[in-house]
Amino acid sequence: MNTKNAKFESSARLAKPSSDTGLRAVAVPAARLATGITLGVCACLSLLGASGYAAESGPPPAVPVAVPKTHTLPTDASATVISFNYSGGMRKPENDDPLMVIRADGSVTLGDHYHKNARIKTRVTKDDLQALLQLAIDTNDFFKLDAAEIKHSLDVKLKHENEQLKDQGIISIGPDGICDAATTVVRIQADGKDHEVQYYALDMQAQADERLARLQTIATRLTELERKLRAEAAKPPVAEAPIAAPPGAVPIDTEPHVMRRQADGSIKCGE
Repeated sequence: MNTKNAKFESSARLAKPSSDTGLRAVAVPAARLATGITLGVCACLSLLGASGYAAESGPPPAVPVAVPKTHTLPTDASATVISFNYSGGMRKPENDDPLMVIRADGSVTLGDHYHKNARIKTRVTKDDLQALLQLAIDTNDFFKLDAAEIKHSLDVKLKHENEQLKDQGIISIGPDGICDAATTVVRIQADGKDHEVQYYALDMQAQADERLARLQTIATRLTELERKLRAEAAKPPVAEAPIAAPPGAVPIDTEPHVMRRQADGSIKCGE
């Protein structure tokens, strides 16, 4: 038998119907069959290897959650922790009271520059005070803000810009051209530090430097709190509802009556 007949005979054997099942077998060349078996074994081994690696490596590690820092307050409960104020401006103030003072015990005093004896006493919670400190110190690096350093860097930047514009006959005035604006004053005493930052026309210059933008973020939050506390203090107190008498109670007669002395000397309560 030659090679060609041998291949044909091998294929014919595979194509022979099965007497047991009644199903017709499909003729598959021996080389193709061997290749399919090899690929199937490789795929199974790959799956087993991947599952074994997943089992060994386990789930991905959990991302640690940052815990907000609790800032240390002054030991004196009446000590100022946060002071917020504006100075200057177009209108002359009637007093020197800061706009808002928050103390270590949570007590708050709201001042009014343009009305005498108009202070408002209120409170914030310990959590609210810590949230303010976390915003100012942790998020916006308040203790690293230096007004003189910021102003110097902006002056240098302005000088450089004017040197470039000199040939065009243009001069940039910068913040010196802002008149009658207020100076923002923020002071924080915590973690053993006492730091104050004052900056003129902060809201107009906040976009000029990212450090001023951070200071403006702090000032904006303090302004929101000051307005919220002031609005809450202006609300009239809620009247207490009258206490209802229990069922079956004898009503108390509060109407006035005339006391009359009778002829026998007794006193009778009449209408």
